[in-house]
Amino acid sequence: MSSVDPEIVYFLRRVRWLRGLSFEELSMMAALLRLERHPEGATIIRQGEEGKRVYVRQEGEARVELVAHDGLRVLSRLTAGDNFGESALVSGQPRGASVITETECVVYAMARDDFELMLRRSSSFAQGLLKSLGSWVCRQGA
Repeated sequence: MSSVDPEIVYFLRRVRWLRGLSFEELSMMAALLRLERHPEGATIIRQGEEGKRVYVRQEGEARVELVAHDGLRVLSRLTAGDNFGESALVSGQPRGASVITETECVVYAMARDDFELMLRRSSSFAQGLLKSLGSWVCRQGA
């Protein structure tokens, strides 16, 4: 495996849903992530589009919006370490909501193929993801 930035591994160690991963698993994940910067007001993911990446927010503020028959609803606000975009990759369905930056945001993005590789190679990654998705569903009142 090529050299991995230790700052990325350190950041990932603090992400709640990744706490069960070993140093080797975090290093593997870090090697698959790409840093992205999005200016204030940018749409990182758009409701209805095909999911191609999953994201972990490092810094900045963003909101999750849903356009429904009764208008626009803000579902949540993202904080450091929050993941988003995984539902579309897991389900194969179009994006269920949009993520809009409220300030400049720095995120780590992982392509679909790399996400699927992590799911196959790390049961801890898969379990953490399931817990994260389950928590999100509970917060939405489902």
